[in-house]
Amino acid sequence: MFAFRLRAACAAGLLLLAGCQRLSPLQPGEPEGTPPPAPTSAPASADKSWCPDFDRDNWSQSSGCNIPDCNETLHFADPDTGWCAQASDLICDPPDDVLAGDFALLREDGLLHVFYIEGPLWTWYPATHGKSFGHQTSADGVSWQTLDDALTVNPASDWDRDHVWAPGIVFNPDDGLYWMFYTGVIRSPVSGWHEERIGAATSSDLVTWTRVTAGGCDGIVGPGCLLDADWDWTSWDDPGYWSRQCRDPFVMADPITGLWYMVYTTAPGPFDWTGVVAMARSEDLVHWTDLGPLSVTRGQKAESPCLFLREGRLHLMWTLGDDGGIGHSTAGGFETGDWTEPTIVPGSVAGLQVAPEILDMGSWVMLGYVKETLRDLRFRMLRFHDDGTLEEQPIAPLDCPWVGAENVHPGAGEVANGVDDNCNGLVDEPAGPCPDADGDLYGSPGSAFCSRLKRDCDDQDPSVHPDALEICGNGRDDNCDGVVDDPEQCRPRFNNRYIAIY
Repeated sequence: MFAFRLRAACAAGLLLLAGCQRLSPLQPGEPEGTPPPAPTSAPASADKSWCPDFDRDNWSQSSGCNIPDCNETLHFADPDTGWCAQASDLICDPPDDVLAGDFALLREDGLLHVFYIEGPLWTWYPATHGKSFGHQTSADGVSWQTLDDALTVNPASDWDRDHVWAPGIVFNPDDGLYWMFYTGVIRSPVSGWHEERIGAATSSDLVTWTRVTAGGCDGIVGPGCLLDADWDWTSWDDPGYWSRQCRDPFVMADPITGLWYMVYTTAPGPFDWTGVVAMARSEDLVHWTDLGPLSVTRGQKAESPCLFLREGRLHLMWTLGDDGGIGHSTAGGFETGDWTEPTIVPGSVAGLQVAPEILDMGSWVMLGYVKETLRDLRFRMLRFHDDGTLEEQPIAPLDCPWVGAENVHPGAGEVANGVDDNCNGLVDEPAGPCPDADGDLYGSPGSAFCSRLKRDCDDQDPSVHPDALEICGNGRDDNCDGVVDDPEQCRPRFNNRYIAIY
């Protein structure tokens, strides 16, 4: 017990006792025995090349640089269960060998929902591709439940009778309904000529969907149609079977003005086989005003755009061309036009990641995408740095809280999150009480404020706690697993000595 407290105090730079090791180098002229500096600021060395700092918080785990950072890697922690296992991706793989395409992503009432195009690429298999949207839910991103298809093609329609593509879903507080915006396609089975338009359906429960009847596209029969890209700057009136492009809608509200904005994919005129992300604005989700193309996406085959707000800036992500990869640009607002030079999301080129979707999880952002080579849906996390750059990272089950390593270093504020934020060897110590009568650092009842996360089953005996050794024949549950003298875990006693079993 004393040894642990001593180590904790040494790590915090609070004591200079026999057995403490100084964790920062002596400065010129300092006598031996000088205490290390208090951990309230980052290292002052001008040369940081020898001080690795993987989480960019200006603290290093090298003891030659400063009092060491106790965590340099991203981690997920739960106050009750401890660290959570990480994976490169969470995966939603549709059942029955169904292949997934562009999708919508949202989280409601603790459930993650995905709505996705079912079937392989329509240019290869037009008879089976994009006839409906699959729907799956998950509480943790690991185990998935398949629900009935959300929406199917309308054979009697002039705009979505052959395919439905690329759904995107928003909640409208004005009517209390979820609005699914999607692409409807009609095509010639002989020439392949086709037309794409954007429409919408609504739902109160995310299960039953009804196409909207308000608005409508000129001359189009069938409910739901809201927008075609017949603007002067597009290729809508050019000849050719790929000229009438209007797809991949993503809609979100401006939290300041309350106006709705849509980004979508279309083709600029004259048609030259490139694509561009365009933007439109609406007051009611039905009637849309063209705002033109986003210049930062010109000259590419830009597809599948999505938007989100982060730290006062608007972020745009989209698929960069047929070979995959995800572009990223930011602007000061929806109509400011000051988009930054696009960058590529780290790791997104080699993996052929396409059709990005973003979900803001509060302290981090989830990136969803289609694994182009496998046609399943995958989810990673994006971590934002203070310099505005972002980093793609592994992820853990969604029911495990995330703690950023850049927030864990000496001198950081301690937060009630089950993590030693300030690297002093104690967990959540200023944030609340730890009922620990026997001083073994395990609380009874367990508390997120205790230095060790598991619950103590006997808080009157420091030798009894969840990580103790089970001792056979003493009539106690030493390791708090609910079993007394568990023969599977304990070592027998003999003449007051333990017999080692190997």
